[in-house]
Amino acid sequence: MGRRKKEEKKKKNTGKIILLMILLLLLIVGGYLGYSIAKNGGGLQGVLATILGQDMEKLEDLDTIDVLLMRS
Repeated sequence: MGRRKKEEKKKKNTGKIILLMILLLLLIVGGYLGYSIAKNGGGLQGVLATILGQDMEKLEDLDTIDVLLMRS
């Protein structure tokens, strides 16, 4: 009986450690994404810029796009 309890305790501790590692990883990734989104202007614009891998310095250096519309 004593051996069985030790094995169960060991499994519970291993599960807790893995869960803590996953939560810590999610916190770090979430913090980085939050910082990147805020740095890129926040809101939907910041989310899209972050997803596309852009940053504000790259977006400011882009040339303007001229569009010609012709109506018949």
